[in-house]
Amino acid sequence: MGSRPNYMLGTSVDLMGLTVAVEMEDETVSSGDNKYIDKWDMGTSYAIGDLSMNFVLDSNSDWAVSASASVAGFTASSVIENVAKNASKKAGLSIDTTLSTDFNGISVSIGLDEDMDYTLSGSYALGSSGLAITASYDSEDNGGKVAAKMSF
Repeated sequence: MGSRPNYMLGTSVDLMGLTVAVEMEDETVSSGDNKYIDKWDMGTSYAIGDLSMNFVLDSNSDWAVSASASVAGFTASSVIENVAKNASKKAGLSIDTTLSTDFNGISVSIGLDEDMDYTLSGSYALGSSGLAITASYDSEDNGGKVAAKMSF
C-alpha cells in the first residue's frame, strides 16, 4: 500500500429548520502529499413556512446564495452564484430570478438573469386527459417554442 488511502467524510445537522452540512475529501496524489484536506464544501439552509434560504461555499472559492418565497399563490426565487475563473464556461457571477404562479391548470413563469435577458413560459394541462401544452420565449435566443405532450 505504501501511502494513506483517499477518503471523503461528510456530515449534516438539522435543527428546527436550520441545516448545516460539511464535506471534506483527501486525494492522495503522491507519497509526498502531506495535506489531509484537499477539497471541502459546506452549506447551510434555513426554511420556515413558505420561505427558504440557502448558502454554499467550497474550496475552489465557488459560492452560491438562493432564496425562495411563496405568497398568495405566487412563488419568487432567486439564485446568485459565483464560479471560480477557469472552472467552467459559466465562470463568474450569475444571477437568476424567477416569478411563477399556477391558476386553473395554467402555469406561468417569468425569469430574469444578470444580463437582463428574460424568459417567459407557460403551460396548460387539459384535465386528466394526459395532454399538456407548453410555450416559452427566451430573449437571449430571440426565439421560443411551442410543444404538446401526450402522456398515457
